[in-house]
Amino acid sequence: MENLGKTGQAASEFAVILAASLLVALVALGTIVIWPSYSYSVEKQRSDDYWAAAQPFSVEQHGLYPDRMLLQLRNTEPVSLSIRGIYLDYQPRAFRNHSVPFSWAAYSEACSGGNCNLPFKPGQRQALSVPIIGSPCSQDASAKYKMMLTISYSGSNGTVYNQTSIFPLVGSCGT
Repeated sequence: MENLGKTGQAASEFAVILAASLLVALVALGTIVIWPSYSYSVEKQRSDDYWAAAQPFSVEQHGLYPDRMLLQLRNTEPVSLSIRGIYLDYQPRAFRNHSVPFSWAAYSEACSGGNCNLPFKPGQRQALSVPIIGSPCSQDASAKYKMMLTISYSGSNGTVYNQTSIFPLVGSCGT
């Protein structure tokens, strides 16, 4: 009968050790599964916060589609500025400006080669569509993207400036 109590104690200790091991495994698995999603959310929020408050052009919306990126820009300065070029991942890109509210079909100017002169009045919003060849969205509609954005612009004196950031545009395809 004395062994019966020790066997019960050993079984209890084994159950506690097994439960602790399972708990550690669940925490590790949860971290592996949830961390990338959490990290992406933090990175996207940081990027969105920066670009929403950026000057002289803020990015109010952006989305990547199978063949193009859509950017809605706003001139946050009290003076008129002109966009001279758009660079994504440091590559010059052609673009078209569209009316706001946005329509794919309605555009008023196509621009390429970095010799653009797209005027923005103070506070004005314009949507730009930028063709992308080899977009990650062309293979996977649920893919995520990170792209560095540089906006080349000039003021009334004609001097060309570049607006860029350490924060890339971060998002999910089609949103």
